[in-house]
Amino acid sequence: MTDFLQSTFGVATGGVKWDSGQFKLWQSTNPDVILFCPKQAVLAKGSDGRYLASVTTYNQQLGGVGGEEKITGGSATVSFTSAIDFDEQEFERLQEQWRAEYHSKGGTSRNPKFVALPLQKGKARAVMLASQGKFLEEHAERSVGTAGGQLSYVIDLTELGAQTWAQALKKRKGVEGAVQMEYQYLQFLPPVGAKVTLNGRRLFRHFSTALDVSYDGLFYGGSAQIDLAWEKMTRDGTIKIEFIGTTDDPEIDRLRNEIVTAFSEQAQKQWFDILFQPKPDVKPAEAGDSGGWFGGANFALKWRREEEAVNLALELSFQGWTHMSLSMDMPFTELQKLDGSYLNEVYTQRQIEANVIVDPDPQLQTAAISWSASEGKAPEAPIFSETGGVKTYVITSNNPEEVMVRYRARIGFQAPWPVIDLQGAAKVKDGGNQVYIRTSPLVGRHEIYMFVRDGDRILSPLELSLDDYIIANVSYEGAHLGRRSIKQSAMITPMDILEFSYPINPDPNGAVGVAKFSAIGVLGGKLVRASSQVINLNEAAVFILADKTTKQIQLVSENSILPESDSLAQSLLASKGQALVRTIEAAPSTTIEEEPSTPSQPGSVIDGTLVAVEYSQLGASLVIQENGSFKRAKLRHVNEADPFDDEGRKHLKVKLDERGEYAESILVVLDS
Repeated sequence: MTDFLQSTFGVATGGVKWDSGQFKLWQSTNPDVILFCPKQAVLAKGSDGRYLASVTTYNQQLGGVGGEEKITGGSATVSFTSAIDFDEQEFERLQEQWRAEYHSKGGTSRNPKFVALPLQKGKARAVMLASQGKFLEEHAERSVGTAGGQLSYVIDLTELGAQTWAQALKKRKGVEGAVQMEYQYLQFLPPVGAKVTLNGRRLFRHFSTALDVSYDGLFYGGSAQIDLAWEKMTRDGTIKIEFIGTTDDPEIDRLRNEIVTAFSEQAQKQWFDILFQPKPDVKPAEAGDSGGWFGGANFALKWRREEEAVNLALELSFQGWTHMSLSMDMPFTELQKLDGSYLNEVYTQRQIEANVIVDPDPQLQTAAISWSASEGKAPEAPIFSETGGVKTYVITSNNPEEVMVRYRARIGFQAPWPVIDLQGAAKVKDGGNQVYIRTSPLVGRHEIYMFVRDGDRILSPLELSLDDYIIANVSYEGAHLGRRSIKQSAMITPMDILEFSYPINPDPNGAVGVAKFSAIGVLGGKLVRASSQVINLNEAAVFILADKTTKQIQLVSENSILPESDSLAQSLLASKGQALVRTIEAAPSTTIEEEPSTPSQPGSVIDGTLVAVEYSQLGASLVIQENGSFKRAKLRHVNEADPFDDEGRKHLKVKLDERGEYAESILVVLDS
């Protein structure tokens, strides 16, 4: 049993942080606690040690009994986890390795404790080739709450996809595609703002060199490739960060490099969908495997030509505790761990696959499911723990589309809350064979922050003396709880974040419960208190401010009555624990400093690698990479492109005409 008002750890700014194998580690705001997180999720295992994954092919027998069998489609069920899959001894050895690395980097704690980085507000984006299939609609982009449990996905495979995935299992190979997870974690950042500008043309030149290129000139690559290129562009000024005010603050100056990184990562998050799209089906310009060998989900740059690039700009500001983004990919290369025993074959004329999926949640204790089909399968009663999971069954019927599936789920929580009942029924043709229990939407959550203020400034947490303390009180009541109400209290400091959670009424037509918070404590030897305020259901964060001068405490929420002159409280309310973002107009590319480049001169020679042939209404051009830059040589006749319009890259030396535009002669350099 757990509390529903819990203190959680956040990342310190300026502390020790490093990569160690498949993990990232950070210093927390507690000097004796190191936070860790895996870089990549892995296939989850069941209690029997087998992976929670399966591929099913849908077979049809053509021409009656004895006729040819053909795969017409299929489905795949995969479960991933970011939990630590080590036994106690293995994990202890890993911690000893981390302690040695920590002390070698100047860590001061004699015996630091290692705690999993709290990840929350997770969102999943499915990335796979359209020719091979698609995720079920409710799984394609979904909110998945916190990390650490089992996240299960069902994929509807095309005929090609079913054949590809079946062969992958038989040959123990991975396939292209991934689920990209984006979680948020909390980091304590000093109050600071910056203007971030992106030089579009320079960014295009970077990515045209760093990413793979398709036959038709589309640049694409794994998320790890994109992240690495983004870091380089931050260092070389393609992404420029200019601090706004506070330049004489010694704390800002000491942490400058880390704050620059934080601004750069936030800007990447804001601009990602402007710059990239999930990689479509493409033919690589160079023969070979076009998979995401560099790691992660594959995305394609939306700009195909440098002329399409635009400059971007925004202003960002942090206000103490800030949610930062962390991506974690679940690549389908993990399928190489499977073999033919995970492959099922069903005949669609009389069989259909059914799944029961339960999402994880830290407050979930058990999900007891009663599942039945009107025919073709005996009733089942799977029980899931807080990690969630998936169960797969096969329904056999002469008319499987008409089979009715019914379920009832009893959701029990870690905290002392009432059990919640869910139920449903639908025919297979209406999606009844996919039972999906989302547990996070059943739990309301709010974060409570505390800051010390002096006017409109947030002060260092050290401004509170050891004799000062604040107690946060929370309560929740609703008709679905009967006469019971939830109440709890906990001490809060500027270096802590409290998470308040409670069970939401599962009936969408039922009465909405009421959550409240208040505070009491001692400041400067004086008893202080703040009366309770209602927290709106969709309110992610509320705040307790301790005033250094007046020795009073103030609650800040959407229901607070705040004077317009209180700019600090207003900005905290607007940020909701996130970085404040304001898009601003970017200067045109001609006014932003460009990196040095050498334009094509009349009669000059382009000596580089052919990466694409470009066709337009004006004719054809050869697209050539030369010393990291991206150049075009126009052809006077479209048919001149025919010898180059294949799947291989070629080393070319192209002499330009007197205007420096059209190819006068083309030399193909053969490999020695």
